[in-house]
Amino acid sequence: KSYHGTSTELTCTARIVKHGESDINVYTLERAISNDMKQSATAQNLKMNVTYALPDGSNPLAKAIDQGEEIQITVQIENESLVDLDDMALSVKMPSGWELLNPRIFESAKLINDGFVYQDFKDDRVYTYFTMGKSGAAKIKTYRFKARAQLKGHFYLPAVAVTDMYNLDVQAQSLSHRVTVK
Repeated sequence: KSYHGTSTELTCTARIVKHGESDINVYTLERAISNDMKQSATAQNLKMNVTYALPDGSNPLAKAIDQGEEIQITVQIENESLVDLDDMALSVKMPSGWELLNPRIFESAKLINDGFVYQDFKDDRVYTYFTMGKSGAAKIKTYRFKARAQLKGHFYLPAVAVTDMYNLDVQAQSLSHRVTVK
């Protein structure tokens, strides 16, 4: 016997063929991130501005982008507290269809960034640990990253987050988005 099932939410079909005599049980499980899911922007004692740009200067969040295009991500953080911040952590995560370009591996990803204590590149995210002053040029930090749109589809772009690791009264988070790669 053949059993056919069609998903109600996703566009996929499964065909299961039973060759033996014993009974089989078939269960379907569908998982997806809702198109309505959004994280709102928040800020407390920090000001953060996150921009995404294609090589032509356009915003990849405003339109579908082509597979293979590079995206530059710029994160600017300003200390609005009255104290030096010694234990800051920045978390920049990529959508599933984007590949983060590690500047230690890809020469084209070399970007000028403000100083940091440690930076940890993973396949889909980068963690940057740094300090900030309370005044002058030391109170503003700018970090740049590059990614490439690798896979076609609709993807969830997580929020960028920065926080003082030991004082949760100092934090900021950007708005999350949906992105499309064609």
